[in-house]
Amino acid sequence: MIPMDETTDAAPRPTLPAVPVLLTAATRWESRPLAAALGLSAAGDARWEGSLAGRRVTLVQTGM
Repeated sequence: MIPMDETTDAAPRPTLPAVPVLLTAATRWESRPLAAALGLSAAGDARWEGSLAGRRVTLVQTGM
């Protein structure tokens, strides 16, 4: 394990395509804090949407 105070390899990282992202969370206790932390806006019952790092993000609550 590499300690956090050491620098990691300076290898180039690939650029990911700016494709939409779908996140799922099982309960409101998971989905609401996650939506708030990501800055997503409510888009209906149990669904939040927004933009993060140039990608369209949708969060769906899948359970209770």
